[in-house]
Amino acid sequence: RMGIQERTDCWVFGSRGGQVVLPVLWRALGDACPPSVVLNAGCAMNLPGTPTVWPREAVTIMLMGGHDWFRGTQPMAQYLGNTVRCVGADNRTTAVLYIPEMTHMPQKEVMGAVI
Repeated sequence: RMGIQERTDCWVFGSRGGQVVLPVLWRALGDACPPSVVLNAGCAMNLPGTPTVWPREAVTIMLMGGHDWFRGTQPMAQYLGNTVRCVGADNRTTAVLYIPEMTHMPQKEVMGAVI
């Protein structure tokens, strides 16, 4: 109601924001959502509750680390594959940036380079 999305150039979501807040905004705004950078690819996790509906044209960059505890015990190829499968097949505006050395929260230099 406040029109914040209309005054926003880019959203940056951390761990919980990518899991909870961004999917709610996607449901409300769809393709009108401003570009988003999502740390840990939390928006691509299969969580209980309403499934995430990925907008077709909303720009999303997911930053994933090889040492992130979100990965659990999955082999890397499976972790990346599961993430990519969450993105709608007709989506052409989502990128996954995988950094093998990154932990759950990116180092300052990594975040600076991404933004």
